[in-house]
Amino acid sequence: MEAALELIAEVGFEGTTIELISSRSGVSRSTIYRHWPDPSVLYLEAFDPPTPALAPPEPTGDTEADLRAYVAHVVDRLNDERFAAALAAQIDKGSRDPAYRDAHLSYAVARNEHGVNVFRAGVREGVLREDLDPEHETDLILGFLTYKRIVQHRILDEAVVAVLLDGVFDRCRARPATSATTQGRR
Repeated sequence: MEAALELIAEVGFEGTTIELISSRSGVSRSTIYRHWPDPSVLYLEAFDPPTPALAPPEPTGDTEADLRAYVAHVVDRLNDERFAAALAAQIDKGSRDPAYRDAHLSYAVARNEHGVNVFRAGVREGVLREDLDPEHETDLILGFLTYKRIVQHRILDEAVVAVLLDGVFDRCRARPATSATTQGRR
């Protein structure tokens, strides 16, 4: 998997072949084809965190802390030069290959469930607005971070994360209910 991600980052999808992956990884072509008969699946799975330590953090039940941890996870992945370069290649391939685009979309939706579930838990707990759309909020986070990293070529630092999280919390926090009496005094 590491070899596939490295090659995608270096030469894009068009230049990444099973032969090159085999040569770089030291794994035979037949073994690679046995595990991934469709190279597109291998290319998608190359984007999975290579170790459990790089996987999204388990939710703690503290919505704010879980959102911060989720964003930190996404930032760490996007700040990895190989991952960022390979992601740009993946976006390019998806724009030119409808079959890959569909496979990538299904894959991405499944991988983004972690963020969606953090928002859902926050809504259930009453910490986040009940009319909040968890998928939309997750898309906004991922879109903002991806744009900053891939289009603007910025390293995602604490200042970028602070701006993002301030906006997320301002927009998403549940607002205390106001009583009619309190509203009449204003």
